[in-house]
Amino acid sequence: MGFLYILIVGFIIYKLSMPSKNNYNKKESTTLESKKYEETKPDFFSEYDKMLKKKEESYQKQKLIGDIGEKLVKKELEKLGDQIGYHEVLHDLNINATIRKSIQIDHIVVSEYGIFVIETKHYSGNIYGHVNDEYWNVTYPSGKSAKLYNPIKQNESHVTTIALKSGVPSSPGLMYNSPDAGVCSIVVFTGSAKLNIQGYSKVPIIYLRQLIDTILNLKKKDYSGDKLFNKDVVLELVNEIRNGEKSIDEQVEISMKRDHQRSEAFLKEMEKYH
Repeated sequence: MGFLYILIVGFIIYKLSMPSKNNYNKKESTTLESKKYEETKPDFFSEYDKMLKKKEESYQKQKLIGDIGEKLVKKELEKLGDQIGYHEVLHDLNINATIRKSIQIDHIVVSEYGIFVIETKHYSGNIYGHVNDEYWNVTYPSGKSAKLYNPIKQNESHVTTIALKSGVPSSPGLMYNSPDAGVCSIVVFTGSAKLNIQGYSKVPIIYLRQLIDTILNLKKKDYSGDKLFNKDVVLELVNEIRNGEKSIDEQVEISMKRDHQRSEAFLKEMEKYH
């Protein structure tokens, strides 16, 4: 009797210690889910490399497109000759706007008849919007669409900076023609894009073929009808603008700081997966 009792109790203990089928299935399911997560979760360094590669490819593509437009404008500006007197043409400048901020300016024509700050855009397709919109809409021939930051607003800060650096008052463009408006803004499109921009703009928004005539129409003269500056003043203005350029070391430092900020943002995003 005692042996049978011990046998029964042992059997009960054994059954109780055995995992139930449901518990076993639950544990197996959890293990499978964990394994599946390990297999499918993003590899941090792989994702980071992909992001950097994608951004680099996008940057290089945009830079290449931008370079094409700027080269076309550079070649076109060679046609100015002596039509605006002695002049100097500056390309692709990085100017100190403030202590912490620099701006990139595509072209500046410093002449005896005024200073012309040119923003270049190289696009295809259709571009539409209003002169006061923050962004314009771009529809490419492929059917894809994108947003373009209003180049009028973009060039405003460029013109203001050059006016401050040179000491020459700025002008919104065609509306003024006096010696107190010696820095003019021009936005030029060099690609095959068709412009459909609504509203009146004091800043000329033009195609490449219109660039030379636009500059000639914006020529500034003093009250006596003479040139606004002489050659010596032009050279002084060029020197003042050049002095505002950031050195290569400063440009590299800014680029590294920007990349560091992007990396930190990416790290925060990747934390969601861990």
